[in-house]
Amino acid sequence: MSEPADAERRATQPGTATTERGWWRRNRWGLVALLPALVAAMGVNLSSAYEMYWKSQPREPVAVGDGGWVAFAGARMRLVDLALADDLKDSYSNPVTPPEGTRVWRARIAFDAPQPEPLAGCELLLEDDAGRTYEATPRDVPRVSLPFPSCKPDTSASKTTATPTPATSAPTSSAPATIAPATVTSYETVAYFITSSAAHPVAVRVILPERLPAYARLPVA
Repeated sequence: MSEPADAERRATQPGTATTERGWWRRNRWGLVALLPALVAAMGVNLSSAYEMYWKSQPREPVAVGDGGWVAFAGARMRLVDLALADDLKDSYSNPVTPPEGTRVWRARIAFDAPQPEPLAGCELLLEDDAGRTYEATPRDVPRVSLPFPSCKPDTSASKTTATPTPATSAPTSSAPATIAPATVTSYETVAYFITSSAAHPVAVRVILPERLPAYARLPVA
């Protein structure tokens, strides 16, 4: 049998390209009608994904009140000071020098919180004047012994910084009373950050995942 005859026989057998073209021809208008629904569904999914991504980032800093206090997550907080950490030591109390071209900063943060537990999962970031951020506890400084960064008071026996105080006491000029519960815990925490030697820090960010996109931005005085 000649090759043209074989090709003609294969083309007319079930399951061949002719049958496939017939299926597309019969269903083309249904597929065309389905396109707008597919496009709309993709648009909704993309919109939802973008909204979820937008809300997962710290984008809305809470306004700073009198004395640098920020009311956030049911507590108040402010940056007491930010200074270069020039007294770094390792676990044997030997001096440690940061890597060349870097600097280590120590931030001291004050809190007034009726319930410090909700602040336990906070993330602390140092922000510079270019908008870059740096994580707490610099892992790039070898051998250095640093406290774990936290927004909760240190309740170890050697620490006495956490002090319950009545919330109804007269407010100071730099710390207006905005917390309603009967008592609050006033305490301070310390966090360390490493930056390039050219970075100029301007604020510390306090981030809680469940509060995003809002976050507390504590400016450098």
